[in-house]
Amino acid sequence: MLTIVRGPVGSGKSRYCREEIIKVLKEAPLGPMVLYIVPESATFENEYLLNTREDLPGSFRLQVLSFSRLALNVVREFKAFFKNSSEFVYQHTLKKILQENKGKLQILQKAADNPGFIEDLLKLFKEFRRYRVKPENLEKASSEIENWMLQQKLKDVYLLYKLYLEKFGEEYTSEGLLEKFLEYAPKSKFLAGAKVFIDGFYTFTPLELEVIKTLLKTCAEVTVTLPTEYDPGIFNRLYSEALNLGIKVKELKLEKIERYRASELLHLAQNYYPLLPDPYSGSLENLSLIAAANPLEEMEKAARIIRYLAKFKGYKLSDILVLIPEDGYYISNIKTVFNEYGLPVYVDKGLAFDHHGLYFLLKGVLGEFNREAAINCLKSGLLNLTADEVFALENYLLSRGLDGEKLVLKEAWEDPNSSYWESWEKGFGEIISFSQILPLINTYREFSQSLKQLLLKIGVPRRISDENGERFWQAFTNLLTEIEEVFGAERLNPTTFAEELLAYLAKLSLKTIPKGLDQVRAGGSKRYWTGEARAVIILGAVEGKFPSPPAAGLIFTEEERAKLKKVGLELSPLIRQRLKEDNFHVFLALTRARERVYVSYPRVSLTGESFTPALLVDWLKKAFPNLKSEEGSYGNETTPQALTRLLSREMVKVKKNGELPFIAQGAFNALLLSKPELITKIARAFATNPGKIKLNAGFKEFLPSKTLSVSRLETYYSCPLKYFLKYLIKAEEREIFTPEATEIGALLHGAVAEIIKTVREKGQKLSTLLAEDLKTLVYQAFTKAQQEYGEKFLATYRGRYFLNRLYLMLFKAIEALAYFEGFTKFTPFGEEIAFGEKERLKSPVFEVNGEKYTLAGKIDRIDVYENNGKTYLRIIDYKTGSISISLDEVVGGINLQLLTYLLVASENKELFGENLVPAGAFYFRFQNPMLDEKAEGLSMEELKEEVYKNFRLSGYALKDEESLKHLDSFYAQNNKFKTVNLRTYKDGRIDNALTPAELEALFTKIKGLITEAIFKISAGEFSAIPYQLKDATGCRYCSYLEVCRLEEQEKQYRVIPRKKDPEVLLALSGGGVGDEKLDSRTNAGYHLQG
Repeated sequence: MLTIVRGPVGSGKSRYCREEIIKVLKEAPLGPMVLYIVPESATFENEYLLNTREDLPGSFRLQVLSFSRLALNVVREFKAFFKNSSEFVYQHTLKKILQENKGKLQILQKAADNPGFIEDLLKLFKEFRRYRVKPENLEKASSEIENWMLQQKLKDVYLLYKLYLEKFGEEYTSEGLLEKFLEYAPKSKFLAGAKVFIDGFYTFTPLELEVIKTLLKTCAEVTVTLPTEYDPGIFNRLYSEALNLGIKVKELKLEKIERYRASELLHLAQNYYPLLPDPYSGSLENLSLIAAANPLEEMEKAARIIRYLAKFKGYKLSDILVLIPEDGYYISNIKTVFNEYGLPVYVDKGLAFDHHGLYFLLKGVLGEFNREAAINCLKSGLLNLTADEVFALENYLLSRGLDGEKLVLKEAWEDPNSSYWESWEKGFGEIISFSQILPLINTYREFSQSLKQLLLKIGVPRRISDENGERFWQAFTNLLTEIEEVFGAERLNPTTFAEELLAYLAKLSLKTIPKGLDQVRAGGSKRYWTGEARAVIILGAVEGKFPSPPAAGLIFTEEERAKLKKVGLELSPLIRQRLKEDNFHVFLALTRARERVYVSYPRVSLTGESFTPALLVDWLKKAFPNLKSEEGSYGNETTPQALTRLLSREMVKVKKNGELPFIAQGAFNALLLSKPELITKIARAFATNPGKIKLNAGFKEFLPSKTLSVSRLETYYSCPLKYFLKYLIKAEEREIFTPEATEIGALLHGAVAEIIKTVREKGQKLSTLLAEDLKTLVYQAFTKAQQEYGEKFLATYRGRYFLNRLYLMLFKAIEALAYFEGFTKFTPFGEEIAFGEKERLKSPVFEVNGEKYTLAGKIDRIDVYENNGKTYLRIIDYKTGSISISLDEVVGGINLQLLTYLLVASENKELFGENLVPAGAFYFRFQNPMLDEKAEGLSMEELKEEVYKNFRLSGYALKDEESLKHLDSFYAQNNKFKTVNLRTYKDGRIDNALTPAELEALFTKIKGLITEAIFKISAGEFSAIPYQLKDATGCRYCSYLEVCRLEEQEKQYRVIPRKKDPEVLLALSGGGVGDEKLDSRTNAGYHLQG
């Protein structure tokens, strides 16, 4: 008997199946099997739901299966030969078939070399198996098709498919298992008299329909559930098949929708998306449309909603389902965001093999053995080495430049009797032996056995302690065994095969199941989710993501598939039909929850790309005319830091009546409990200036200090709001586990300072040190610096690898500094010299409206040269990033640091003497420059010269002949500069050289800019007015874009005119630079700290 249960979404079709199953099992605990067949992804959850019911303590009859698992049980009943090859074996075999028959192909010959072609062809062959397409069907279709191109393509595919089936026709893939099921099922005792319930499907492939037909002939009863909203002809096919077999058919219609506890959700279920809906005018308490700035804020809001529901509405976490786009960003980051909010979450994605140490080890072992391969092995954590030995070896390999043949020659190591060589032999002895025999391997069996033996010799299984690692190890060893069994004594190219194997492993992922049941579930909307969720949160509702666009047809185009269908060759649905399926998935997502639905969409990506809301958003607004996009959220954050970040985001949305938005009020209340002093000051200082951050008189109490750094002032001129958020509210960015520029800078600055200090204290010069002494000095300084500044790097293998790159960068930089030192008479006076209160270097004091403010900071390096009673000063500031500087940036306030340091140093006459000459201020950039093809054919000395050009100091110098000659002696003899970026002309002009009057005018301008910034900060002016200088703005690379959220058309920029340096200097030469105006406005003054 066939029972077809039809009903709309929410009418209880699945519940009907489960209740019928319970009823059958209660009536007869022993008897024929009761089989509940559901989609693969739903088997675990359905089995749990049935076996944890109080009214069913247990059963011998019940099994919850997918179609493929059902087939497997039947095939095993007959002890039939069972084999299921891996995807890699299928791909590699198909590749061999292609290579052997490439000359016979007409259309696909060129395509065969395209990346991904093998994977596409394999997917097509699987599609053939699902739709019961045999080689003879392809041959027949090619004779009936009139289009020559399609005819030849069919012949090519026919040839490859025929050869593929000859090799794998009996393989028990999921498709092959179903075909074997059709053969064994009629004789199966397992199926005899069974009652079968098929639930959770809305369509079936021809192969699955044939399985159902076989079940109808074999089993006592079959029940199939189908939705009424979407039926691509399945009901009629099942009905007619049963009648043809003489089987009684019963149709059960469930018309009453019982799922929903809210009228707005019932309205969703009664209006099928995307058809024109009836407008709803009732309450919208349980349906929310949420607009977020970007995907990250979207996930944060979802986390707050979940905490709100759990804390105030009594939800279990497992009651909540989060549906996300199936692209990388949401899948990769939702777990991190939710964990930050204390929410356990199961994300429906596989475990990536290339994230595990075993992959890094194989990557090092199977490629050419060089330094990079060795470092990959070290990063794996699977060698017979301690963490200290690993780190020491990484540094040693990089610092000594060991690579290629030198790695394996004991005499090439500087101290072969040292502990480094002992560690190397202990960790890499077996790997080096394997790398030498790898090119000599001839067969697949030899390759598999040799690699297995190597991994066992170095003790990989013993060192894999994590559960996921054990699964990866098992999967990989099974793959090696399979390669040995399938290909055996066939010959291979070991190098090419190793590359192919690594490429496969890089894409390999293992399936996961939830470890705990009370956790949020998250995954794609097209996955089948068991049971009714109380609440559903849909994220990423934008065009192109929700739903994801249907994939194009593989090998055959849509037009070609339509022609094939006309001659009776049916494949997977055409795009038009797949679009209908996608719309049905959207409808299912909207109607999955019985109590609450939240639909969210981001306005822009994290890179600033604009998003268009999905058609679903517009449809919801038509179905619910009173539904508006909400900006708010629910509940409170879980930490004071997160609360502060939220508060700062919301404070820019001050309402005209001076009230804070709802969520900001919630943040205030929560922060009052954890940071009462801070939040009270913020609340008291906040003024009611609509559209701006403008603090009232109470703000002065909130100022953290009357000591300001130059970099903070640059931030203020970049954007006042950014200054407010970063330094006053202290809104913290989410920690990202990558090295920050500040950490890199601190480490490199510390190492360079140690090197210069050591050389100076010993009375030496970098330029006179021997190469070996320089290497030792750099290594010692870097080791000391990484102990002080490199804690974050040392925590991970990836971080340690990054340290090695920094070491190389440092060594090249020191080589360049040593080379430059030979062309200058300036010598280091000090490193990391602080200025400020109670510091050796006096700090400037700015008086604004009767209050005194001081500058504070640290100058990386001051060099001096004394001659004829004068002391020449040179400032060097080390940078890891861009080092460009122009005077329009200086007078615009966004690049003050370099010349301000020169200003501070030049006013400390008590320290340097009365006759001070500010010779220049320059940036020096840490980098690892690469030479282009123009360097080919140059000698070693010429190559060094080319490298050093990249390190030249960049900045401004005093246009004074005596000073310039001391700055770069090459200039004195050749009228051009070798160590600095100054360019000379025949008419005597020198780029980036400033006359004493020009430099003094710049100093005066800088004082005025600092005074003006202090005045505005102390007045509480923090509006979102970023600078704009040509194409650059204060919004570029800003970490607070998600806080500001100003649309481009809403932004008000402080425009800095783009001018060349001579134009800026001409404008400054008029005398006053704004000080008189500032004095009259702010009662400002300036003097050096006494």
